[in-house]
Amino acid sequence: MKRCFTAKYDDKILNRWFLALFFALFLAVSPPSAAAQDAPVVHAVLFWSKGCGHCHLVLEKVLPPLQAKYGKQLQLLLLEASEPFASELYQAAVTTFQISEGRRGVPTLVIGDLVLVGSSEIPEKLPGEIERGLAAGGLAYPRIPGLEKALNAQAPHPNATVLPSLEGTPEAGAQSKKVDLQAEAGKAKSLTLAILILGGIVLALVNVLLLWAKKRAAWVFPAAWEGWAVPLLGLLGLGVAGYLAYVEWSSTTAICGPIGDCNAVQNSEFAKLFGVLPLGWVGVFGYLAILGTWQLGRSKSLPFAALARQLAFGLALFGTLFSLYLTSVEIFVLQAVCLWCLSSASLMTLLLLWLLPPVLEPAG
Repeated sequence: MKRCFTAKYDDKILNRWFLALFFALFLAVSPPSAAAQDAPVVHAVLFWSKGCGHCHLVLEKVLPPLQAKYGKQLQLLLLEASEPFASELYQAAVTTFQISEGRRGVPTLVIGDLVLVGSSEIPEKLPGEIERGLAAGGLAYPRIPGLEKALNAQAPHPNATVLPSLEGTPEAGAQSKKVDLQAEAGKAKSLTLAILILGGIVLALVNVLLLWAKKRAAWVFPAAWEGWAVPLLGLLGLGVAGYLAYVEWSSTTAICGPIGDCNAVQNSEFAKLFGVLPLGWVGVFGYLAILGTWQLGRSKSLPFAALARQLAFGLALFGTLFSLYLTSVEIFVLQAVCLWCLSSASLMTLLLLWLLPPVLEPAG
C-alpha cells in the first residue's frame, strides 16, 4: 500500500511539472499580447547641425533622459542640416508648417503639427508633447513632404539616425572618422590663431605699460589718423559685439567662419558676466562708452575733456585685459575658439594703442 501510494504521489507531481513546462513553453512561443503590440509610440524629427552649440545641448542633455524614460515609445529621427537631403526636408518643413523668418534655424524639432525651436523651447515643451501624444494613442512622423521616402529608403543616410537605435553602418563610421579628422585640423588652426592673438595682446599691454611709465607717447602712426582710426575701430567692434548680442538674444546659430566653434564658446558658462549678462551686450555697452568718452575728450571747450580722454583709455585698458582673460579661457579651458571674440579682442587692443597718446604728454 505504501508503495502504491508513493507511485500515485510521484505521478501527480510529474503531471504537474509537465503542465507547468507546457504552459511556460506556450508563453515563450506565443505572440506578444495585444497590449504590448499596441503600445503607443511618438515619432518626431530633429534638425540639427554639427557646429551648433544649442544643438549639442539638446542632443547631450535634453534627449538622453527622455530616451531613457520612454524607450521604444519615443522614436526621434535626427537630420544633420548640412546634408543636402536634410536641407531639402528642412525647407519642406518650413513651407509646410509656415515657420516664420525669425524662428528659422537649428535646433528645430517637429512633433505632430508642432514646431519647437531652440535649446530653451525644446526642453520646456517636448516632455508635455510626448505625454499628450502617448495619451492620444501615439503620433506618426510629421507630415513633411519627402520624409516618408527618406524613412522607407533601403539604405538610410549615415547622418539620419533614429533614436534610441544609435548604431551606424560602416559607411557612417568612416564618414564620422573623416569629419573628426577635419574638425581636429580646424581646431588646431583656430587655436594657433588664438595663441598668436593672445601674444599680440600681451605685447601691446607691455608696450602700453612701458610708455605709461616713461610718460611718453611714442607712436608710429601720424596723430592726424586718430580722427578716423578710433571711430572706425570702435564701430567695427560695436558691429562684432552687436552680432554676438543678437545671437544670444535670438538663440540662433552664429556664423562661425572657416575655423573655430563660436557656438561652443557662446554656450559655455563663460559667455555671461556673473552668469547673468551676456558678454555680447557687455561689448556693445563698452564700445559705445569708449566712443562717447573719446568724442567728449576731443572737445577743447569742455573743462572735463582731459578726464574724458583718460576715461576712454581706462575703458579700453579694461576691455583689453578682459579680452586677454577670455582668449586664455578659449585656449586653455574650453579648447574652442570664437572668431568673433578674437576679432573683438584685436579691435579692443588696437583701440587701446590709439587712445594712449592723447592721455600722455607728447614725446620730447
